[in-house]
Amino acid sequence: MRARLPVHLSASVLNADFGRLGDEVRRAAKGGVDSIHLDVMDGRFVPNISFGAPIVRALRPRTDLPFHAHLMVEDPERLVADFAAAGSDLIVTHVEASADPSTVIRAIRATGARAGLALNPETDAAAVVPYLDRIDLLLVMTVHPGFGGQRFLDEALPKLTEDASLDDYLEKIERSAIEKALAQTNQNKTAAAKLLGISFRALRYKLEKLGIE
Repeated sequence: MRARLPVHLSASVLNADFGRLGDEVRRAAKGGVDSIHLDVMDGRFVPNISFGAPIVRALRPRTDLPFHAHLMVEDPERLVADFAAAGSDLIVTHVEASADPSTVIRAIRATGARAGLALNPETDAAAVVPYLDRIDLLLVMTVHPGFGGQRFLDEALPKLTEDASLDDYLEKIERSAIEKALAQTNQNKTAAAKLLGISFRALRYKLEKLGIE
């Protein structure tokens, strides 16, 4: 079993009161979330339309939390510069939305924002493998994009381990989390295990497995 990574709670504005969006973002921040998730829909990649970069720009002064712009749009490379300029810290596009995701990733990086890829429930995990070393976040969709309030599709979870390259990617994340925990606790393994949410014995096993001194 892998170490549990520190929980990162990102609040989506999709189900917020759009008439009080600024207040809703402040309320989420006050509630202790780690980031704001911005669900952007264009009516083409998904049936619904949500909002564009001007709304992101208007919300940016309301909180210092990172903004994660999830672009559920066709031809996302045409929009990444606008969303970065509006204040998005991380821009996530769908691997299914572009003929060459590498082009989109480069476009995002060129703005100074971090890059992520999303994977729809019906898409095979192999689709994202060529890009794992170029992104900062992999969003494995457990609902179909474009609609709120859907049932959680737990059948999408096995794809995290069905491909060896994805498994290697998760191992890198695990290694990074353990090294970060050790650094934050001045190499105190007992404190690092507590920070990771695992037992000291489990941490010791993982350190041996990963070759971390």
